[in-house]
Formats: sequence, C-alpha cells, structure tokens
Amino acid sequence: MMLILLLVGLGSTSFEIKDQVDTYAPKDKVWATIIDLEFYSEWNSQLEYLGGDLKPNGQIHQKLSADGADPYEFKPIISH
Repeated sequence: MMLILLLVGLGSTSFEIKDQVDTYAPKDKVWATIIDLEFYSEWNSQLEYLGGDLKPNGQIHQKLSADGADPYEFKPIISH
C-alpha cells in the first residue's frame, strides 16, 4: 500500500532544474545562440523536435528519441 501511495505522489510532482553559466558575451548574442533551434540537432542526435514560445515565461516543447527507447516529450517553462 505504501508503494502505491509513493508512486501516486511521485506521478503528481513537478521539479525544476537550474544551472548557471558565467559568460562575457553580450546578452543579445547569447540569446541568439540559445534560440537558434535549427542548430540544436547538429549537436544532439536524440532531438526529434524542439519548438515553442521562446521568451521568458514561455513554454517550449521538446521531443527526444533514442534508439531502442520510446520517445520522451516534455514542455518546460523558460525562466529568467
């Protein structure tokens, strides 16, 4: 019974991933690189789709696919 409650609880949780990178490049150049979605597939072979509302508090849609695994989709919110 406890395992069932734990699994139900985990299924309804949300989480946040944060990271920080210090750079000396101008903000507009950094942002232009981040939103260059067509370039992402050149370095991430598992990226099947990436799109959405590319602005602070906007929601993006990502779909990843690896050989031998079911595709995984998620829709994170862009924080600032």
